[in-house]
Amino acid sequence: MQKKILSIVAVITVLLTVISCSDAAFETAYQEDASSINKEQSIVSTAAMVELVKAYTSASSYHGSGGNTRSFIIKVKNAGFEKQVVIHHSINTLGPWVDLTADYVGPAETGYEIWALNDYRSFSYADEILGKEFVVKYVVNGQTYWDNNAGKNYSMGYLDGTYLNPNLNVLQAGASFYGVGTSPSTFYVNADVRNIGYNKTVKVVYSFDNWATTYTENLNFADFYQVGYSQFVESPNVHNIERWRKSITVPADVENLEYAIAYDVNGSTQWDNNYGNNYKMVKTQY
Repeated sequence: MQKKILSIVAVITVLLTVISCSDAAFETAYQEDASSINKEQSIVSTAAMVELVKAYTSASSYHGSGGNTRSFIIKVKNAGFEKQVVIHHSINTLGPWVDLTADYVGPAETGYEIWALNDYRSFSYADEILGKEFVVKYVVNGQTYWDNNAGKNYSMGYLDGTYLNPNLNVLQAGASFYGVGTSPSTFYVNADVRNIGYNKTVKVVYSFDNWATTYTENLNFADFYQVGYSQFVESPNVHNIERWRKSITVPADVENLEYAIAYDVNGSTQWDNNYGNNYKMVKTQY
């Protein structure tokens, strides 16, 4: 972890549940460590074998054509080299559930990994459109572990925007870094935060020189954001998540940058710094 970027506060409880979803019975054991840390400390996490970090849905249509996009971020314990991480998802019809396979993204905190997947389905094929309910499945060392939202299954509509894990209040929501000719470059960043207080500040902290110098910019609240030709997600959305964003001008000679997101609310600061790895970007030149 870079010396000026700090880890997200984790306050979690022990939970042991026998759970079920639409077409199977699953058993999931959660054991998580509650700890209070200050801004100079790192997270010590004993998270579940598998847990949903984020889910996102959007829909778009134009002149009768369009589709539904769903994306997922999952954290798993690295319990073995060979593993499979899956979203077990309902279909819009009454057919069997389907498995959507996630891909490895990178490390989380020590001993854990981040996996993700994106799924787009055209409305033209109604029998293949995903339904609302899903659970997370993790297969490793001959064992299968499930996160099904404590037995309730996860459920998202077609135009919800972002859902965040209940223990997570801030997460970056995409960024771009590009330059055109010799003009100054543009760094555009989005963040999603849980609406847990009226007075809040969401900031991006970034550096061009390996944190020898840092810069801080306040992000702007977005009342809504566009996800299709005439489709928008309101902020806060149905999961009480707000979108914040900012376009930042960067000197033309900068080719690389790192950043993290800070969320000031209710007298404390919570961070998303990519599990201590920071988010790293290389400029795209046009």
